[in-house]
Amino acid sequence: MSIDLKVIKKILFLVFTITFLYTPGLKSQNTEVIPTTIIPDKTINDIVNEISGTAAFNHIVELGGYARDRTEDEYKGIYFESSYITEKAKEYGLSDVHIEHFQTDKKQWDAEIGELWLVEPEERLLISYRDVPPCLAKGSLTSDVTAEVVYIDETSGYSDYTRKDIEGKIILTSGSAKAGYNKANGYGSAGIVGFKQIRNIDYPDQVVWTSINISEDNSCKFAFTIPPRLGDELKKMINNGKRLKVRAVVKTAYYEADIEVPTALIEGDGTSEKEVVLCAHLFEGIAKQGALDNISGSAAILEAGRTIIKLIKQGKIPRPKRSIRFLWIPEMTGTRLYLRRFPDEVKNMIAAINLDMVGEDVSKNRNALHLYRSVDSRGSFLNDICEELFEYVGSTNYEEVHNKTWTGMLKPIIDPNGTRYPFYYSIENYFGSSDHIIFLNREFKIPAVMFNNWPDMFYHSNQDRPDKADPTQLKRAVFIALASAYTIAKADEEDIPYLLSLTLSKGAVRIMKDLEKGLKYMSAGTQQQIKQRYKEAKYVMHGAYIRELIHVRSFYDLSDGDKDIDKMIAREERKLAGYEKDALARLSNIYKILCKHLGKKPEEPKLTEKEKDCCLLTPVSVKLESRDGRIYGNSYGLSRFSQFELMNFIDSGFSLFDIHNSIFCQFGKVEISSVEKYYKKLEKKEKIKLIRK
Repeated sequence: MSIDLKVIKKILFLVFTITFLYTPGLKSQNTEVIPTTIIPDKTINDIVNEISGTAAFNHIVELGGYARDRTEDEYKGIYFESSYITEKAKEYGLSDVHIEHFQTDKKQWDAEIGELWLVEPEERLLISYRDVPPCLAKGSLTSDVTAEVVYIDETSGYSDYTRKDIEGKIILTSGSAKAGYNKANGYGSAGIVGFKQIRNIDYPDQVVWTSINISEDNSCKFAFTIPPRLGDELKKMINNGKRLKVRAVVKTAYYEADIEVPTALIEGDGTSEKEVVLCAHLFEGIAKQGALDNISGSAAILEAGRTIIKLIKQGKIPRPKRSIRFLWIPEMTGTRLYLRRFPDEVKNMIAAINLDMVGEDVSKNRNALHLYRSVDSRGSFLNDICEELFEYVGSTNYEEVHNKTWTGMLKPIIDPNGTRYPFYYSIENYFGSSDHIIFLNREFKIPAVMFNNWPDMFYHSNQDRPDKADPTQLKRAVFIALASAYTIAKADEEDIPYLLSLTLSKGAVRIMKDLEKGLKYMSAGTQQQIKQRYKEAKYVMHGAYIRELIHVRSFYDLSDGDKDIDKMIAREERKLAGYEKDALARLSNIYKILCKHLGKKPEEPKLTEKEKDCCLLTPVSVKLESRDGRIYGNSYGLSRFSQFELMNFIDSGFSLFDIHNSIFCQFGKVEISSVEKYYKKLEKKEKIKLIRK
């Protein structure tokens, strides 16, 4: 038995109405009204007038105008990028500008020559590392091989690698060079040439970075990637019966080199030891040098630092209460090493904003700037401050017609050398794959978000160069990052009530959206499913309550021990239980309506014995290491994001049932038995202890 469509529409209308009424910042009918933020209009004007998207763009040109060939002297000294960043930071007047060096036993791979020549039926240089650095796979070793070419289609799997005579020959494959290398390993081929790219059809001359791990017993010592257009040409020659012979000339080396983390500071006024972090990865491996990924983020935070210092010196903004720290890091590795070296800094870091690929030309990349919020275990005012400023730029930087009268942009943030496109943006739930996850994990416990332009048509390729950036979009990204970081750094007893209200209002919207999600889920159920779906919708609502509770508690990081502020935060904490109760009552009413139309008695679902037991168990660390989540969490049907959160919730004070509900709310259906097994395996390994209440 299914539910009548009219009934579903009525209930959906009810929930949409609730959501609408709770939504802040809806456009006024008078579109001339400029939306407000915590930042005064005059200060916004001062910031916008000072930020230069052109300056940020010029940094990208200087640092990533082309892929530079690093010399041996650079490996022995300081990388060009580190030197440039620190020189500019000092020039702009930032404090404590220096490079942190971290010794490593891993050597850096470097290519000096990588040439692929067609020898027969004609002599022609097919591709060269000199011109297209990604063409030579990282990890390739010095070689000089001339051999016949054998073509293998990627759809053949391993069969053609074992069936065809490939010993001593160079394989041309329609798959990636890395996949081809892995498949050919042990079959005696001389080398691999692959031509599969991320966007074969749209960009047939694009070459994407790749790497290989060479085993000592493998005869294949190199892999090349060539553009799809060139690969198709060679494939057709072979299919037409021509015998191809190519020569691969490769010269590479390994150098000892430190990991470098340039860093700088805008010092607070001395009234607080807390810090806000602006970070971007300056290096993504040493061989790869991408203009948008991620010199763009590095250039953006450098321009943010220059702007803040300039405005402080001019007296247009006060020195903030808290310090703002800048980190230009080797992706992931450098972030972890830096935070481990400075535990006292980590204790004072209350928020981190990670810029990874920003300021892109939206017409060339067909994308938007995304705000990826923190995971719920690290819920924070940071999410809502960044979201408000994204919305502010979005609502003031598009042109609209109202009553057939041209109004233009309400408050344009435009660079004179940039485009005049609207600001396209999206507010997203948590996503990983960049440096913010290091801040967020249980080792450091720092709320963090990511700004990221996506999709990117030139991602990890030879075409990731400055012409794909836009000074206007750079200026907007710098504004949002700067304004968010400065708002947090400045926040005092006068600002906190506004910021807390912002989080509460946005939290109300989030709760209503979760109620809508639960409703839709229940509405799709049959008579047999409705009771269980109602129970699972209640999981979602409890997970939403936990999320908002953590968001409110984050304000203790801003209060700096102010008793009146702490009392206000505690009062709002207590109120949240009432919000959950109200949402559950709404859910219950809708459940009863659905049951009536399904001809089913609306029974209240009860907790299972396992669920009751999980309500009493709280995970506490014993000798837990950061890697342990990956070691023990690869089963039980848990996604990597779920595992990440399970680790983060250790020592949080929440029960296994609470944690299960939070993950259910964030990432979808998960069995409570999986959560229990995950933690019990950690307990068996004596990594944690499950405390019974």
